[in-house]
Amino acid sequence: GSNITSYLKAYDTIVAKQGPKQSDKGETKDRAGIRRRGNLPKQAILTLKAWLFEHFAHPYPSEEEKMALASRTGLTPTQIANWFINARVRIWRPMVDKANKEQDEDGSNKSKAHATDKKGAKLEGAAKPPKLEDKSVVAAH
Repeated sequence: GSNITSYLKAYDTIVAKQGPKQSDKGETKDRAGIRRRGNLPKQAILTLKAWLFEHFAHPYPSEEEKMALASRTGLTPTQIANWFINARVRIWRPMVDKANKEQDEDGSNKSKAHATDKKGAKLEGAAKPPKLEDKSVVAAH
C-alpha cells in the first residue's frame, strides 16, 4: 500500500524534473505509457492564424503554401494540414456562421462578404477576422 504510493510519488517527482518523453510523432507519454497529444508551439500557431485570417475568403493553403508554412513554423506538412482542418471547423466556420446570424437579425444584405469553400461555392457572410493578440510577433516572420 504505502510503499507503492511513495514509489509513485518519487517517480512523479523524477519524471517532472526530466520533463515529458517526446515520441517521434510529437506525442508525450505519461507513466502508464498512454499517449497524450502535445500542444503546438505558440509562435507556430500565431503564424498559422495569421495565414488563416489573411486568406479568410478561401482558407485552403495549396501544397506549396503548406510546405512554406511548414518551413516557417518547424512543423510537418501533416501537422499543417491537420491544423487547418481543425481551424476551419473551430475558428473559421463559427465566425462565418456568426456573421450570417448577425446579418439575418439585422436584415441587412448591403455589404455581405463572400467566402468560398474548397470547391469555390460561396459561403455567405464571411466576417472580418478578429485582431491577432500580438501583431509584432506575427510581423517578425
